[in-house]
Amino acid sequence: MDHVLGFKCSLCGQEYGLSEVEYVCPKHGDMGNLDVVYDLNKIARRWSRKKLSQDRDQSIWRYRPLLPLEPDSSVVPLQIGATPLYRPQRLCDHLKLPNVYIKDDGRNPTGSFKDRASSVAVVKARELGRQVITTASTGNAGAALAGMAAAVGQPAVILHR
Repeated sequence: MDHVLGFKCSLCGQEYGLSEVEYVCPKHGDMGNLDVVYDLNKIARRWSRKKLSQDRDQSIWRYRPLLPLEPDSSVVPLQIGATPLYRPQRLCDHLKLPNVYIKDDGRNPTGSFKDRASSVAVVKARELGRQVITTASTGNAGAALAGMAAAVGQPAVILHR
């Protein structure tokens, strides 16, 4: 995972090394989400639009060189991503916008776009050797995480209020 430099707090901008934090900024607790900081030059040397266009994998894993994952980690064995785009002509005409598209992520395994992030979270939890993965959710995020975890036999706890 040498294409990842570290993490940056979305609230205060504090940067952290990979081994310093895992999920949230220590200064802000649950509110300080961490963004991944990538080595974009390294990614550009290894990956290109041409490589992407030649990749026969039509799942989220075709973008693996851009994800904060180890290159040899096993992934969730479900078809996630590559969902169709529809061009609603009447809506385009009504809005006077020629290029409006609707993404049908209802075709993902749990019917949600959140399958994408949840699949990456499950792979990351397994990389870190976590026994259980959890989230607080009242809907799609919980269903997505439970579905992705079940696909690899990873215990999941969904906290619902």
